[in-house]
Amino acid sequence: GRAHGCADVVVVRFAEPGTLGCGFAFADAADAANRDASAIQDGRPVVATVNELRAGTQAATQPELALGLELTHVAGADIGGLGFHELDAALARASLDAGRPVELRFKRPTLARA
Repeated sequence: GRAHGCADVVVVRFAEPGTLGCGFAFADAADAANRDASAIQDGRPVVATVNELRAGTQAATQPELALGLELTHVAGADIGGLGFHELDAALARASLDAGRPVELRFKRPTLARA
């Protein structure tokens, strides 16, 4: 199928200062069902998916942003393979006003096979 089609990529640009307004859930990159915080913080690669869009924030005004999108790039840097702490730090840097505008890139989840 079109696993790498452009339609599956979502680019969101945050230009205003203040909170981005999006929350992320972290999971084991190799086993998305594994969300055990103590286990996935050991340096193994993790994936972050959008699990919260707070009302009244920039995230809420971005029509492309949706729950379940998987984060792939923070400010132009590919985050694939990063561990929890590295990814958390990258997101923290992106959240600083000094970094605006900042771009987050996501991919739509591939449909689970029934």
